[in-house]
Amino acid sequence: MKERVAFLISIYGQDRRDFFEMAIDSIVSQSYGFENIDIYLGIDGAIDDDLRQYIDDNRDLFTKIVENSSNRGLAFTLNRLIDELGDEKFIFRMDADDICRKDRVAKSIEFFDRDDTLMMAGSDLLEIDSSGTVVRYKKMPNDTESIIKYSIARNPFNHPTVCLRKDFFDIVGKYDETILKSQDYELWSRALKMNLNCSNIPEPLLYFRITDDYMNKRNSLTNSLSELKISWNNLRHFGYYGQLPKIVAKFIMRLLPPSLGNMAYDIIRDKKRKNI
Repeated sequence: MKERVAFLISIYGQDRRDFFEMAIDSIVSQSYGFENIDIYLGIDGAIDDDLRQYIDDNRDLFTKIVENSSNRGLAFTLNRLIDELGDEKFIFRMDADDICRKDRVAKSIEFFDRDDTLMMAGSDLLEIDSSGTVVRYKKMPNDTESIIKYSIARNPFNHPTVCLRKDFFDIVGKYDETILKSQDYELWSRALKMNLNCSNIPEPLLYFRITDDYMNKRNSLTNSLSELKISWNNLRHFGYYGQLPKIVAKFIMRLLPPSLGNMAYDIIRDKKRKNI
Protein backbone atom coordinates (compact mmCIF):
# COMPACT_ATOMS: atom_id res chain seq x y z
CA MET A 1 0.00 0.00 0.00
CA LYS A 2 1.38 3.41 -0.99
CA GLU A 3 2.08 6.07 1.63
CA ARG A 4 -0.19 9.08 1.56
CA VAL A 5 1.59 12.35 0.72
CA ALA A 6 0.71 16.04 0.83
CA PHE A 7 1.65 19.07 -1.25
CA LEU A 8 1.80 22.52 0.33
CA ILE A 9 1.23 25.41 -2.10
CA SER A 10 0.71 29.10 -1.40
CA ILE A 11 -0.65 31.62 -3.91
CA TYR A 12 -0.95 35.39 -3.75
CA GLY A 13 -2.04 38.35 -5.86
CA GLN A 14 0.77 38.29 -8.41
CA ASP A 15 0.39 34.61 -9.34
CA ARG A 16 -0.92 33.78 -12.79
CA ARG A 17 -3.77 31.37 -13.49
CA ASP A 18 -2.07 29.66 -16.46
CA PHE A 19 1.09 28.92 -14.47
CA PHE A 20 -0.94 27.74 -11.48
CA GLU A 21 -3.01 25.41 -13.67
CA MET A 22 0.20 23.84 -15.02
CA ALA A 23 1.52 23.42 -11.47
CA ILE A 24 -1.65 21.65 -10.30
CA ASP A 25 -1.83 19.53 -13.47
CA SER A 26 1.72 18.33 -12.79
CA ILE A 27 0.59 17.06 -9.37
CA VAL A 28 -2.62 15.49 -10.62
CA SER A 29 -0.71 13.59 -13.33
CA GLN A 30 1.95 12.12 -11.01
CA SER A 31 2.85 8.51 -11.80
CA TYR A 32 2.51 7.83 -8.05
CA GLY A 33 -1.25 8.19 -8.43
CA PHE A 34 -3.26 11.29 -7.50
CA GLU A 35 -5.50 9.13 -5.32
CA ASN A 36 -2.54 8.99 -2.89
CA ILE A 37 -1.92 12.76 -2.90
CA ASP A 38 -3.54 15.59 -0.94
CA ILE A 39 -3.12 19.24 -2.00
CA TYR A 40 -3.20 21.88 0.75
CA LEU A 41 -3.64 25.36 -0.71
CA GLY A 42 -3.00 28.64 1.07
CA ILE A 43 -4.45 31.84 -0.42
CA ASP A 44 -2.36 34.71 0.91
CA GLY A 45 -4.51 37.80 0.58
CA ALA A 46 -6.45 39.05 -2.44
CA ILE A 47 -6.09 37.22 -5.77
CA ASP A 48 -7.51 38.12 -9.18
CA ASP A 49 -10.92 36.91 -10.33
CA ASP A 50 -9.49 34.57 -12.98
CA LEU A 51 -7.39 32.68 -10.46
CA ARG A 52 -10.29 32.62 -8.01
CA GLN A 53 -12.56 31.15 -10.68
CA TYR A 54 -10.12 28.33 -11.40
CA ILE A 55 -9.96 27.41 -7.71
CA ASP A 56 -13.74 27.53 -7.34
CA ASP A 57 -14.19 25.34 -10.43
CA ASN A 58 -11.69 22.77 -9.16
CA ARG A 59 -12.43 22.56 -5.45
CA ASP A 60 -12.37 18.78 -5.63
CA LEU A 61 -8.62 18.84 -6.35
CA PHE A 62 -7.82 20.50 -3.01
CA THR A 63 -7.98 18.64 0.28
CA LYS A 64 -7.93 21.87 2.29
CA ILE A 65 -7.94 25.57 1.42
CA VAL A 66 -6.98 28.21 3.97
CA GLU A 67 -7.24 31.90 3.21
CA ASN A 68 -5.63 34.96 4.80
CA SER A 69 -7.73 38.11 4.80
CA SER A 70 -4.57 40.06 3.92
CA ASN A 71 -1.11 39.20 2.65
CA ARG A 72 0.76 37.64 5.58
CA GLY A 73 3.72 36.11 3.77
CA LEU A 74 4.88 32.64 2.81
CA ALA A 75 6.05 31.48 6.25
CA PHE A 76 2.75 32.37 7.93
CA THR A 77 0.72 30.69 5.20
CA LEU A 78 2.80 27.50 5.14
CA ASN A 79 2.60 27.23 8.92
CA ARG A 80 -1.18 27.43 8.70
CA LEU A 81 -1.17 24.61 6.15
CA ILE A 82 1.14 22.49 8.30
CA ASP A 83 -1.36 22.82 11.15
CA GLU A 84 -4.08 21.45 8.85
CA LEU A 85 -2.21 18.31 7.74
CA GLY A 86 -3.91 14.96 8.14
CA ASP A 87 -2.35 11.50 8.23
CA GLU A 88 0.07 12.03 5.33
CA LYS A 89 3.55 10.61 5.90
CA PHE A 90 5.49 12.79 3.46
CA ILE A 91 5.14 16.52 2.79
CA PHE A 92 6.12 18.07 -0.56
CA ARG A 93 6.62 21.73 -1.35
CA MET A 94 6.35 23.62 -4.61
CA ASP A 95 5.50 27.12 -5.76
CA ALA A 96 2.41 28.11 -7.71
CA ASP A 97 4.27 28.52 -11.01
CA ASP A 98 6.56 25.47 -10.92
CA ILE A 99 6.05 22.13 -12.65
CA CYS A 100 6.76 18.71 -11.12
CA ARG A 101 8.38 16.05 -13.20
CA LYS A 102 5.86 13.24 -13.68
CA ASP A 103 7.82 10.86 -11.42
CA ARG A 104 8.76 13.40 -8.73
CA VAL A 105 6.73 11.78 -5.95
CA ALA A 106 7.64 8.21 -6.91
CA LYS A 107 11.36 9.02 -7.13
CA SER A 108 11.29 10.87 -3.80
CA ILE A 109 9.51 8.08 -1.91
CA GLU A 110 11.91 5.55 -3.40
CA PHE A 111 14.82 7.71 -2.17
CA PHE A 112 13.40 7.84 1.37
CA ASP A 113 12.76 4.10 1.39
CA ARG A 114 16.50 3.50 1.12
CA ASP A 115 17.23 5.24 4.45
CA ASP A 116 14.85 5.23 7.43
CA THR A 117 16.87 8.01 9.10
CA LEU A 118 16.47 10.47 6.22
CA MET A 119 14.27 13.38 7.30
CA MET A 120 14.37 15.71 4.30
CA ALA A 121 15.40 15.56 0.66
CA GLY A 122 15.50 18.25 -1.98
CA SER A 123 16.64 17.71 -5.55
CA ASP A 124 18.37 19.30 -8.49
CA LEU A 125 16.10 21.41 -10.70
CA LEU A 126 15.74 22.82 -14.18
CA GLU A 127 15.08 26.54 -14.43
CA ILE A 128 12.54 27.56 -17.06
CA ASP A 129 11.55 30.98 -18.34
CA SER A 130 8.04 32.36 -18.77
CA SER A 131 7.60 30.42 -22.02
CA GLY A 132 8.69 27.13 -20.42
CA THR A 133 12.11 26.98 -22.11
CA VAL A 134 14.81 25.34 -19.99
CA VAL A 135 17.57 27.87 -19.30
CA ARG A 136 19.69 26.26 -16.60
CA TYR A 137 20.38 23.02 -14.75
CA LYS A 138 20.89 23.78 -11.05
CA LYS A 139 22.81 20.98 -9.40
CA MET A 140 22.88 20.69 -5.61
CA PRO A 141 25.23 19.01 -3.12
CA ASN A 142 24.02 15.65 -1.83
CA ASP A 143 26.41 14.32 0.83
CA THR A 144 26.34 15.67 4.39
CA GLU A 145 29.72 17.40 4.38
CA SER A 146 29.10 19.08 1.02
CA ILE A 147 25.64 20.23 2.11
CA ILE A 148 26.96 21.77 5.33
CA LYS A 149 29.83 23.49 3.53
CA TYR A 150 27.46 24.78 0.85
CA SER A 151 25.08 26.07 3.55
CA ILE A 152 27.67 28.53 4.83
CA ALA A 153 27.32 30.81 1.83
CA ARG A 154 24.13 29.63 0.11
CA ASN A 155 20.86 27.84 0.66
CA PRO A 156 21.73 24.12 0.26
CA PHE A 157 18.19 23.08 -0.72
CA ASN A 158 15.85 24.36 -3.41
CA HIS A 159 12.72 25.11 -1.38
CA PRO A 160 10.15 24.07 -4.04
CA THR A 161 11.89 20.69 -4.49
CA VAL A 162 11.89 19.47 -0.91
CA CYS A 163 10.10 16.45 0.50
CA LEU A 164 9.99 15.97 4.27
CA ARG A 165 8.84 13.33 6.65
CA LYS A 166 5.85 14.75 8.49
CA ASP A 167 7.59 14.53 11.89
CA PHE A 168 10.33 16.84 10.60
CA PHE A 169 8.26 19.78 11.88
CA ASP A 170 7.77 18.14 15.29
CA ILE A 171 11.54 17.86 15.68
CA VAL A 172 12.77 21.09 14.06
CA GLY A 173 9.75 23.35 14.39
CA LYS A 174 7.95 25.31 11.71
CA TYR A 175 8.98 28.32 9.60
CA ASP A 176 10.11 31.38 11.56
CA GLU A 177 7.48 34.01 10.79
CA THR A 178 9.64 36.81 12.20
CA ILE A 179 12.04 36.43 9.26
CA LEU A 180 10.69 38.33 6.27
CA LYS A 181 12.70 36.48 3.64
CA SER A 182 14.76 33.25 3.34
CA GLN A 183 12.67 31.48 5.98
CA ASP A 184 13.37 28.14 4.32
CA TYR A 185 17.15 28.73 4.46
CA GLU A 186 16.85 29.37 8.19
CA LEU A 187 14.69 26.25 8.69
CA TRP A 188 17.14 23.97 6.86
CA SER A 189 20.04 25.50 8.79
CA ARG A 190 18.23 24.75 12.02
CA ALA A 191 17.82 21.11 10.93
CA LEU A 192 21.48 20.78 9.95
CA LYS A 193 22.59 22.19 13.31
CA MET A 194 20.49 19.46 14.97
CA ASN A 195 22.40 16.87 12.91
CA LEU A 196 19.28 15.70 11.09
CA ASN A 197 19.90 13.53 8.07
CA CYS A 198 19.11 15.71 5.05
CA SER A 199 20.10 15.17 1.44
CA ASN A 200 19.45 16.10 -2.19
CA ILE A 201 18.34 13.70 -4.91
CA PRO A 202 20.96 14.01 -7.67
CA GLU A 203 18.58 14.57 -10.55
CA PRO A 204 16.13 17.34 -11.48
CA LEU A 205 12.60 16.53 -10.31
CA LEU A 206 11.14 20.03 -10.73
CA TYR A 207 10.95 22.75 -13.37
CA PHE A 208 11.49 26.03 -11.50
CA ARG A 209 10.07 29.07 -13.24
CA ILE A 210 12.20 32.22 -13.40
CA THR A 211 9.76 35.08 -14.03
CA ASP A 212 10.70 38.57 -15.15
CA ASP A 213 10.62 39.94 -11.61
CA TYR A 214 12.45 37.00 -10.01
CA MET A 215 15.83 38.72 -9.81
CA ASN A 216 14.36 41.87 -8.26
CA LYS A 217 12.75 39.80 -5.48
CA ARG A 218 15.86 37.65 -5.03
CA ASN A 219 18.20 40.64 -4.83
CA SER A 220 16.08 42.81 -2.57
CA LEU A 221 17.86 44.36 0.40
CA THR A 222 15.56 42.54 2.83
CA ASN A 223 16.35 39.16 1.28
CA SER A 224 20.08 39.91 1.05
CA LEU A 225 20.29 40.91 4.71
CA SER A 226 18.31 37.82 5.80
CA GLU A 227 20.64 35.54 3.87
CA LEU A 228 23.70 37.32 5.23
CA LYS A 229 22.55 36.82 8.81
CA ILE A 230 21.81 33.12 8.27
CA SER A 231 25.13 32.57 6.48
CA TRP A 232 27.01 34.30 9.29
CA ASN A 233 25.29 32.15 11.94
CA ASN A 234 26.11 29.00 9.95
CA LEU A 235 29.72 30.09 9.61
CA ARG A 236 30.00 30.57 13.37
CA HIS A 237 28.39 27.19 14.07
CA PHE A 238 30.03 24.96 11.46
CA GLY A 239 33.29 26.74 10.75
CA TYR A 240 34.51 26.50 7.13
CA TYR A 241 35.86 30.04 7.36
CA GLY A 242 37.24 29.69 3.86
CA GLN A 243 33.65 30.30 2.71
CA LEU A 244 33.70 33.87 4.05
CA PRO A 245 34.82 35.42 0.72
CA LYS A 246 31.84 33.71 -0.98
CA ILE A 247 29.46 35.19 1.59
CA VAL A 248 30.84 38.69 1.01
CA ALA A 249 30.91 38.32 -2.78
CA LYS A 250 27.31 37.09 -2.88
CA PHE A 251 26.13 39.96 -0.69
CA ILE A 252 27.88 42.53 -2.89
CA MET A 253 26.48 40.99 -6.08
CA ARG A 254 22.97 41.06 -4.62
CA LEU A 255 23.34 44.81 -3.98
CA LEU A 256 24.30 45.59 -7.59
CA PRO A 257 21.83 47.59 -9.69
CA PRO A 258 19.26 45.24 -11.27
CA SER A 259 20.77 45.52 -14.75
CA LEU A 260 24.24 44.47 -13.52
CA GLY A 261 22.86 41.80 -11.22
CA ASN A 262 20.83 40.30 -14.07
CA MET A 263 23.89 40.40 -16.32
CA ALA A 264 26.02 38.55 -13.76
CA TYR A 265 23.29 35.96 -13.23
CA ASP A 266 22.94 35.45 -17.01
CA ILE A 267 26.68 34.83 -17.31
CA ILE A 268 26.52 32.18 -14.59
CA ARG A 269 23.40 30.68 -16.15
CA ASP A 270 24.98 30.54 -19.61
CA LYS A 271 27.89 28.53 -18.21
CA LYS A 272 25.38 25.97 -16.95
CA ARG A 273 23.50 25.62 -20.27
CA LYS A 274 25.93 23.02 -21.52
CA ASN A 275 24.91 20.78 -18.60
CA ILE A 276 21.23 20.74 -19.56
